[in-house]
Formats: sequence, structure tokens, C-alpha cells
Amino acid sequence: AEQVVDGEKQNISAGDCFLIDIGMRHGYENVSPDFCVINCLFVPSFLSAVTTDDAAFKELACNVFASVTTNLVPKYLFVSSGSAMELGGFFERMLDEYHGKKTAYLEALQSILKVVLIIMFRSCGDKGQPQIIGDIIEMVKRCSGKKVKIEDLSEAMFFSPSYISRL
Repeated sequence: AEQVVDGEKQNISAGDCFLIDIGMRHGYENVSPDFCVINCLFVPSFLSAVTTDDAAFKELACNVFASVTTNLVPKYLFVSSGSAMELGGFFERMLDEYHGKKTAYLEALQSILKVVLIIMFRSCGDKGQPQIIGDIIEMVKRCSGKKVKIEDLSEAMFFSPSYISRL
């Protein structure tokens, strides 16, 4: 099967996971009869109760989202089945919680979703340097021949110009 996100196609297989901004158009092509999708839609504020004071989660998320930003336009996060296979059980548990609607099911959903996101973020890898440095290097390489301003980098990476200039 193929996942199509804003016109860009990617081959997918069982266990693949995507984190897609709610405003991006997406769909599937060339699917087999047994193709199954679990959509987990949420607004960021849904996680605020379990992430408000979690500096480690916020840092991990910022590094990942900075890494999927190219040409000043955020892209989706893709985790291949090899890295994401353990997530299937979490998504099944979320479905059970949602359909069962037992006491505190929303709190359970928030916590499970946080674990899913942490696993997805971790699977993006550690390249031995802060992710943002590698991302800045990649962005500068893609803009070869063009003048790159710190303000453009900071906007694309969601960090202040002051922070980017200290890296």
C-alpha cells in the first residue's frame, strides 16, 4: 500500500506509523483487501495534562519536530514497521479504552498516547549530536548557493535566533 500525504507517496507495510498534522491531506492507494488502518486523532491540548511539567518529553518532541522540518514547511513523522511493531498493542489498548469508556478512560488514553509518542520519537534515532545541529546542517546544505539567515533557521526549527546562534 501507499500512504499519500500532501501529494507525496510513501510505500507502507503492516505496523508502519505516521504522525501527521491535522491540516495535511492524506490517504491511501494500492491497498489490499485486508488493509487495516487505525486512526488516532487528537488535538495537542489533549496531552497537556500529562506533559505540562514533563521537560524530558518536551525536549524529545522538540528535537523530533525540528528534524522533520524542511524548507521551512513541517512534514509528517514516519516510523517504519521495524521500529514501530511494539506500538500495535498500545493502539489496541487505546481502542479498548475508548470503546469501553470506563471511569477515567480519558486519563488512560492520555497516558497511553504519551507512551506511543515517546516510542515514536525515540525510534527517530540519536545521531550522537543534538538533533537540531544535524538538522541545521542539512537545511544549509539544501540551500547551497543561497544566503541562509539565522532568523530563517530559527523559524524553521522553532527555536529562537539567540539559541540557534549559540549552537
